[in-house]
Amino acid sequence: MYEIVAPLTLIGGIIVLGFVSRLIFERTGIPDVMWLLLLGLLLGPIYQTINPTLLSSVAPVFAALALAMILFDAGLNMEFYKVLREFPRATLLAVLNLVFSMIFVAVISIMVFRWPVLHGLLLGAIVGGSSSAIVVPIVQGLKIREKITTTLSLESAITDALCVVAAITIIKMIALGTSTVSSIAHNIIAAFSIGAVVGIIVGIIWLYTSEKIRDVPFSYTLNLAALLLIYAAVEYVEGSGAIGVLFFGIILGNGKSVSTILRLRKKLEINRDAKTFQTDLTFFIRTFFFVFLGMLVSVQNIKSIIILGVALGLILLLARIIPVKVSTMRSDVMGWEERLMTVMMPRGLAAAVLAQMPLLYGISHADVFSDLVFIIILVSTIVCILGVIMIKIPVIGGEIEKKEEELEKKKLEDKRKEEELEEKMEEKRKKLEEELERKKEEEWKKEEEERKREEEEEKKREEEEEKKREEEEKRKKKEEEIDKLWEGAVDISIDGETKKKNNKIRELKGKIIKKKEKHDSD
Repeated sequence: MYEIVAPLTLIGGIIVLGFVSRLIFERTGIPDVMWLLLLGLLLGPIYQTINPTLLSSVAPVFAALALAMILFDAGLNMEFYKVLREFPRATLLAVLNLVFSMIFVAVISIMVFRWPVLHGLLLGAIVGGSSSAIVVPIVQGLKIREKITTTLSLESAITDALCVVAAITIIKMIALGTSTVSSIAHNIIAAFSIGAVVGIIVGIIWLYTSEKIRDVPFSYTLNLAALLLIYAAVEYVEGSGAIGVLFFGIILGNGKSVSTILRLRKKLEINRDAKTFQTDLTFFIRTFFFVFLGMLVSVQNIKSIIILGVALGLILLLARIIPVKVSTMRSDVMGWEERLMTVMMPRGLAAAVLAQMPLLYGISHADVFSDLVFIIILVSTIVCILGVIMIKIPVIGGEIEKKEEELEKKKLEDKRKEEELEEKMEEKRKKLEEELERKKEEEWKKEEEERKREEEEEKKREEEEEKKREEEEKRKKKEEEIDKLWEGAVDISIDGETKKKNNKIRELKGKIIKKKEKHDSD
């Protein structure tokens, strides 16, 4: 009985803690990640309630599931046009952050461990990006502008993919010696392109499909199956599954905008129940994910490695300053927002999973990689949490409210202008339709008058032809009568007739000739 009671109690307790920590986060600004990680540390490395070997074996699968769910949910809640505006800055921040992290960590590794350059770059690539599984929930709960939320969410999703591709490429370069430096850039571009294209195409197709099965009970659960299949398919063809599900979520969450761009008559949109279901499911998955992440921590030589791990964690914070400043140049980002973007640098499960890869390829110093990465994950997460707490006052103070009020006024003004523009367009459309209708009516009347005129002319022509035919018949009839009279007159023999009769014949012939001439003249 204890074997059943204990796991069920633990699962229920984790869910309750996730809910309570979320409430604490909303009221105090202390991220819920901290409480869940602490519970994981208690259950894992401190009290060792679960076998670490078992955790390591399921880590890749759970990492992929959590990453897919969190990024899909983030995509559903992003506005399409804001993503387009912020994507270049987010990409710039992600790339610069990875490059500077790799350089800073490589320099320290070479100086302290006397490692080769590629080993130092590998460690920098493993811990070179922020974790979207931690960043996205934190920024979604903070009272910050949506612009900052979108940028940080996109940046964390991009760096997840960047780190995976860059780290695996460098590992192959070290272990196999068959790759070149240029292959890193090639693999990254290919992975991103495949993920984005698949996510967008499947997202558009799935919008049509969702519209067809909207009324089918529990059809929204197919979204979960679709995003998992997309993640698996993109990873199978060596693309970025994280980018694939992110763009899949963006397309589904912006059905109306996509329909407008594609010039569709009907506005496609997923069921509201689908978003609600996805939000609840994401909360459940990410709650267990953070506890799981804390349980994964397993540092064997903690005394000898912790100082260097803390130092590398702080160096990663310094390495992020320049990328943030460069990516926010010529923008309206405020000072406290820039500081928030700087401390939003927690490393997560992607780094923990990548830390195990050197062991699989038999790379030297692999055990040091694993220990260092776990310390860096803890330090970077703590730095993020402390940074959010320290920046809490300007975040919840008058500055953000004032900015939000200005943005709200601007939105209302834009909405009013848009409504006025729509009214004007509607009036123009109605006037244009009336003008077209009037022109059509005039053209119809003209055509009708032309048709009647043609009918009258045709009727007149027929009457004239009929009159001509009648006259022709009369003329022929008179000619026949004259011919008959003439024939009768000729037939009369002159022999034995008197002179009187001859004279009468002449007179009759003269009269006939005159009548014929008169008839011809008429």
